[in-house]
Amino acid sequence: MTPFAIVWGYLRHDWLERLLNALLLAVAVCLLSVGLWFAHQLETRFLGEIRHVDLVVGAKGSPLQLILSGVFYLDAPTGNIAWADALRLQRNPLVAAAVPLSLGDNALGWRVVGTTPEFLPFHQAELAQGKLWQKPFEAVVGANVAKDLPLGQEFRSGHGLSTMGDDNDHDHKDHDHKDHDHAHEDQDHSSANDHDHAQEDSAATPAASADTDPHAANAYRVVGVLAPTGTVLDNLVLTSLASVWRIHPTDTIVTAPASGDALFGGLTVAPQAADSQVTLLLVKYRTQAAGLGLPRYINQSTGMQAASPVVEINRLLNLLGVGLDALRSMGLALGIAALLALFAALWGALRRRRADLALLRLLGANRLFLFRLLLLEALFITLVAALLGLAVGHLVLYLALSGSPLLLYADPRILVASEWWLMLGVLLLAVVAAVLPAISAYRLPVPSILARLQ
Repeated sequence: MTPFAIVWGYLRHDWLERLLNALLLAVAVCLLSVGLWFAHQLETRFLGEIRHVDLVVGAKGSPLQLILSGVFYLDAPTGNIAWADALRLQRNPLVAAAVPLSLGDNALGWRVVGTTPEFLPFHQAELAQGKLWQKPFEAVVGANVAKDLPLGQEFRSGHGLSTMGDDNDHDHKDHDHKDHDHAHEDQDHSSANDHDHAQEDSAATPAASADTDPHAANAYRVVGVLAPTGTVLDNLVLTSLASVWRIHPTDTIVTAPASGDALFGGLTVAPQAADSQVTLLLVKYRTQAAGLGLPRYINQSTGMQAASPVVEINRLLNLLGVGLDALRSMGLALGIAALLALFAALWGALRRRRADLALLRLLGANRLFLFRLLLLEALFITLVAALLGLAVGHLVLYLALSGSPLLLYADPRILVASEWWLMLGVLLLAVVAAVLPAISAYRLPVPSILARLQ
């Protein structure tokens, strides 16, 4: 009879006790797994996303909200800032680069970001297919978005930062510009056919009448796909500022730049567009010394707010770190309790099985065979518990993140490296818990035990 068959028989005999041991250890592994997964995502995703951005400038409000909306696209922005103020800040000698963003729309739940071509080199991103947008309502999509919106696909955006509830937003192949019921004013949009996305160049003004929903009237077309970056860029739909301004019309007039005034990718604004707005600016310092004075100048001397991604994310990690530390401490305490319970169970089982083990020796089994029996039993229980704990932990993560934008940035179905180390550590601790009972089995006094049985 093989050691595995004998161990299986022992487990079936003491199934309730072993099940409780496994469940206690599985709960510990589950808590530790959730804590490790979240810690990994916070440290790698959050810190990785901010490496290209020194400062985020937007409307007054919560600095953390400004970072979450402008760098991670996880929150609603704090408001808009004047386009004229953005132009002045871009000319500041302490600023090496300033990329404007206009937020507020989505396409099938993917964030639509109005920006300039400088957005790509700012984030060190490259095109994998197609070309950069050249005129309004041309879009470049991230690698993940391309699964829903492939190259050449037409789509319409919707207002808001979450998935759209209108059926027309899911009609990707509507090239006839049929009537839509995607209404903010519950009006008839039969005039949507008059707004073909490619019929006007960048010198035209926004064209949306009072009784027409501009989202339904203007179709985007995917002209480029970004190479995978493993960052938030994979989940964005990028387009020109002019596209956003047409859908959210102001008296903005997009023109060719005046001589010596080629700002923000060749866009400037006519003097009569003083009320034009963007959502925020992503700023890169010319020198690191700029970080000492520029944020204070913006916060105290302008109507805008400047927030440092490094400062705000470290503050967020410190706040969340307390909860994660508590979760890990609880899991560690339960893990120690589970291993102690496993040790006690194996020790008690050894005492009950002394006669069985002595008979195995009498039938020809050596000391090492008995040693392996106890180790195999401990490892089997621990392995089942660890796999169950990891599975339940990731199921909890998936259910908790369902419907959350966080699900776009981290896949809870994938184990992080620290979880593999967790499983290895648990198995090693199980071996430690089983060593003393296994040594006792190895040293079992067979003659004295058999003498008592006679």
